[in-house]
Amino acid sequence: MIRSFIQTLLSIPIITILLTSAIPSGAKDYILMDEAPAALDLQGWENASFPLGNGYMGVSFFGGVEKELWQVTDPTIYANSWEKRRKRHRIGLSSAVELYFETEHEHESVSDYSRQLDIMRGLGTTTYVADGVTFTREQLTSYPANVFSARISADKNGMVSFRLRARHSYPEPRRTVQADIEGDVIVLTGMTEVLKTKYQARIAVEVDEGDIKVSQSGNEGIVEVTGANAATVCLTIGTNYQNKPEVYLTSTHFYGYSDSAATPPEFEDKGKKLEGNPLPVEAIKERLTQARAKGWESIKQEHLADFQPIMERCSIDLGGVLPEIPIAEVRGNYKSDKIENPAHARYLEELFFQYGRYLMAASSRPGTLPAGLQGTWSWKESAPWTGGYWLNINFQMNYWPTFSTNLTEMIGPYLDQLQAMYPRHQYLAKLYAKDELGKEVDDVWTVGHSNHAYDAAEITSKGGIGGGPFTLLPLWDWYLFTGDTEILEEIWPLLYKSSRFLVQVMQEQEDGKILAVPSYSPENKSPEGVKVAKGTAYDQQMVYEGHLMTLTAARILGKDEPLLDTMRDHLPRLDPVMIGSDPLGAYLMEFREEKAYHGGSHRHISQLVGLVPGTIISQKPEWIQAAQTTLNLRGDKSRGWALAHRLNSWARTHDGDRSLVLLDNLLSDRVYDNLWGKHAPFQIDANFGGTSGIAEMLLQSHVLQDLPDEGPLGFEDFNFLIHILPAIPKEWSEGSFTGMKARGGFEVGANWESGKAKRVTVKSLKGNAARLQIGDQVQEIKIAKGEVGIFDF
Repeated sequence: MIRSFIQTLLSIPIITILLTSAIPSGAKDYILMDEAPAALDLQGWENASFPLGNGYMGVSFFGGVEKELWQVTDPTIYANSWEKRRKRHRIGLSSAVELYFETEHEHESVSDYSRQLDIMRGLGTTTYVADGVTFTREQLTSYPANVFSARISADKNGMVSFRLRARHSYPEPRRTVQADIEGDVIVLTGMTEVLKTKYQARIAVEVDEGDIKVSQSGNEGIVEVTGANAATVCLTIGTNYQNKPEVYLTSTHFYGYSDSAATPPEFEDKGKKLEGNPLPVEAIKERLTQARAKGWESIKQEHLADFQPIMERCSIDLGGVLPEIPIAEVRGNYKSDKIENPAHARYLEELFFQYGRYLMAASSRPGTLPAGLQGTWSWKESAPWTGGYWLNINFQMNYWPTFSTNLTEMIGPYLDQLQAMYPRHQYLAKLYAKDELGKEVDDVWTVGHSNHAYDAAEITSKGGIGGGPFTLLPLWDWYLFTGDTEILEEIWPLLYKSSRFLVQVMQEQEDGKILAVPSYSPENKSPEGVKVAKGTAYDQQMVYEGHLMTLTAARILGKDEPLLDTMRDHLPRLDPVMIGSDPLGAYLMEFREEKAYHGGSHRHISQLVGLVPGTIISQKPEWIQAAQTTLNLRGDKSRGWALAHRLNSWARTHDGDRSLVLLDNLLSDRVYDNLWGKHAPFQIDANFGGTSGIAEMLLQSHVLQDLPDEGPLGFEDFNFLIHILPAIPKEWSEGSFTGMKARGGFEVGANWESGKAKRVTVKSLKGNAARLQIGDQVQEIKIAKGEVGIFDF
């Protein structure tokens, strides 16, 4: 039985091998806690508020005693703000509405105050004692009910009294607003000035005993509750936004220039994008009606049944112990705790891993918009860089941990967004070929850099023609992790038309190389001091990855399309990895024009996209070594997302101690007290990239055994290397993980002591063969579909 189950390549000293149909779970609690409210200003929001979300909305709560704020963001509401100093208007993700919850208690007069966010349950709690009475506020955003709800209670009857003020964020002059009362429901209706996005929020309060009064004052709705045992607040919100190609067929550049706060002329026609889309009032109303009928306990239990299993699918345990101190102190003590109290340092690392998963589950769910630069949270009139989908690394990085950390369904909105922008990006691809190269091409696709929920962008110097395949790598991983051919069929048009575009805009050189001309390396300049270059590492590596994906997918799906032969011809002539010489050793060149290392400590490491998220650099040990030299030259200090990219890259080179240095720098210098990523300002890609980097330290599966050279392919032909603890640092000498995913269709768990694996569990979801690597030893395994192999060492 064992012989048929395992064929040994290199003997691993296995003590026992067992088969089972279940895989153990090891989730534990992770809490963000503070002993004081966040300040009710933009700095307090960014640094200390706690986020809730369900993809349809993001809600930040501050935990105030005399005044709490539930600040609500709908990711489809973009507005323009006036930057007087620069004399420009900026369109970006905007705050929608604000609920101010006011009591007669004062923070200075209460005791036992605590504000918490339980990320494993998606539940926020604020508690304190006033005049001998314990008051509790629980709050959540439910995905099944698409509602925000809060429960206010006290441990003595008749003690719940408050005033709730519901108001629009940033009312006139840049949005028209009104407040109405329908029975006992507050209705806030508005429309943004530039994009003409219509929205409506409906708020209701249910009380257990006591008195309630609902009224209106100008553009605010007010609820006054006195003498209740408990109360439940419910909010639903919706807009007339529909994520369809029509939204993107006209451009919406996010800057407009004007000498005054008046709307600039170039913004005047933007409102046509949503023309004819009705505001779904009845749907918004019905969600609120259903939520009120369910009541708090049913809403909460439905939410927990949805959210908690998602979070518990995957866990890591590095020996962390929950510190009973505010999260700001946990983060502030991190460097010293690594020496004096390592269990607290390990807890912060575990918490940060799960926090990235939490933010993904809170901002990208099936049917919602995807997570942008700020996820689904903005209290600003317009978010920096629109809060949109930046495609020279940021949007892609958001989704790096999706598969490895067992959040597969969260990738759906990423694909939905690309499909909605697809016709516009096709048009822009044709325009690029004509304007830059004088070529007429058809049936092609690419992406530009600065996209958002109202605009699909063209190629600029901030990206390059490699942006298309760079954007498709997460979708290709969807197939590699799951073997889902229906998904592969769905992404095939993107794969093929991306490569079809590339083979027509690449240019053959005198030495036979096929290069991108013009070519760019994101946000950097060549040694000549100009942005435009020839055959940058970024473009060449991504074109290589793109053609490889397309050619492999064609064999799986049985496609026989024009230009596939041209792609096969181009592939070996792309010269994607260029080696330069430096006193530190051989390094990876970013620009073909380099005579010596160029780029200083630039935040982008675009010459390493073939290492992460790509795979080409992993093909040769000397390339991996050159990547390490490049990382040394770039340095370990940078922006939040840039540190996350370096963290992932060091993990791919199997240097665990250096990976931990990057994680240390990220946690110490580039997250806020609420652990949001810090560019600055707040930028969520550091969170997602950080979670991905920790996963890469514990498990890697990107190395693929050579596929058959010719003929059809099936998922069963993919034999990946499942590498356990590839970049484990000395400080993580003991630990475990469960529920992580590996390419080839596997769910993996492990525990280790003294830095060495003691038990590994591998559940086969498809019945594929794989190679299991422990340390330097590799073993071929094949486990029946649905069964679990347990390996004890």
